Amino acid sequence: MVSESFASFKDETREALEKLARIAPEAAATLQVLVEELRDPRVHGFGIDPDTASWLRSASDGLGHLQDTAPLLWRTASALGHLQDSASTLYSAADSLRGAEDIARAVQDGASELMKAEGLIVRLKLAAEELRRARGGY
Repeated sequence: MVSESFASFKDETREALEKLARIAPEAAATLQVLVEELRDPRVHGFGIDPDTASWLRSASDGLGHLQDTAPLLWRTASALGHLQDSASTLYSAADSLRGAEDIARAVQDGASELMKAEGLIVRLKLAAEELRRARGGY
């Protein structure tokens, strides 16, 4: 859009200077020098290179969705604002969980062993009942 605007300005300026040259050639030549200086960013420092303008347009197209998501991001940031106070506590909690994976694995192994023992307990109960029956019911 900016590069299109610059191209349009250049065309319109050229046409106007051509018309002026028919009436006042010296004035047109002076204005031509001025217009060329205005187009040169080195002279005034605010000119935008067409490649830069194109790059900015692509970047703005890529960021166009932000106008829709900005309110959502704002609400989320506001809702999470208290986390800055909790960050050190969360870090300490996470740090204290180091090695917990080994503990969890040991607990899991212990639970597996208990599952095996459950079958053994059932067999022991059955054996105890058979032994009671064999001794006469006590």
